[in-house]
Amino acid sequence: QLFKQGLTLPNDTYIERTANGGVHYFLKYAGAKVRKIDVWPGIDLLSDFTVIAPSEINGKPYAPLGGRTLADIKPAPRWLVDKLAGQKVNWPSERAYTTRQKKYTGRLLDEMVTGTTQGNRNAWLTKIAGRMFGVGADPKTVYNMLSVINDSFVDPALPSKEVNVIFQSILKRESKGVH
Repeated sequence: QLFKQGLTLPNDTYIERTANGGVHYFLKYAGAKVRKIDVWPGIDLLSDFTVIAPSEINGKPYAPLGGRTLADIKPAPRWLVDKLAGQKVNWPSERAYTTRQKKYTGRLLDEMVTGTTQGNRNAWLTKIAGRMFGVGADPKTVYNMLSVINDSFVDPALPSKEVNVIFQSILKRESKGVH
């Protein structure tokens, strides 16, 4: 559908077949890190990280196509750079998205990836942990998510010992509410 709209990608860039049979187009992009999932049906835009060859998932490999290497990566076309940069472009899937009401969990996820900075880290992670328990997350899930959030979205990250203290205090509080 994108190609029919004249939105093409360079076919001589580095492309990989994914473990699940999809394709990854690799393109040069110098903008901010972006992770936009399902921008169009079945299409994600990722400029932060992705799995690449020679990785495998469940024994199925990621593999380069066309004999190309990472040295063959071409610049992203302007329409894609504009999309990654968040410029207002009239994309149907975004219009549909903005008409949906954001639910509590959606707001929580947005807040998690927005993160926090020094001076507010302990209180912020404590609040996030409480909210995750509040939506019914399993304690193991809460702990793992707190670790990921701390490592990825807290600047600078707290020592893991402090994250564990936060988790234990909220787990203790939540356990009292269960009895």
